[in-house]
Amino acid sequence: MNFNDMRLLKKDINIYTDEFLKITKLHILVGLDENSGLKGYMIKSIHTLEYEVDKINYILILRDVLTLRRHENELELSIENTTKVVSHSASKSKELVERLNVLSASAQSSKGVLDSIKDIAD
Repeated sequence: MNFNDMRLLKKDINIYTDEFLKITKLHILVGLDENSGLKGYMIKSIHTLEYEVDKINYILILRDVLTLRRHENELELSIENTTKVVSHSASKSKELVERLNVLSASAQSSKGVLDSIKDIAD
């Protein structure tokens, strides 16, 4: 190996060493395990975010439960009102049916009278 070849080899080794150190620094920056570097920061941030989201979800779920309870109370009041309305409607319907029965009986007797008149006229 001559001097020129040695110089080229040394240059290649220096380039390789520099690239290796850059890659090593990047690996360290990214994180060598789940607790270090950007990976560790990201995992810790995600856990914090999950905790905060759980608190928000708890509040939203609590709000939804309270809303359901309010609607349940409104429904109970509505059912009481509906019962009164249905009861009132039922009595009005009964009165209507009685009137229709009277009208029907009257129509039947009127038909009987008309039939008798026709018989007499024939």
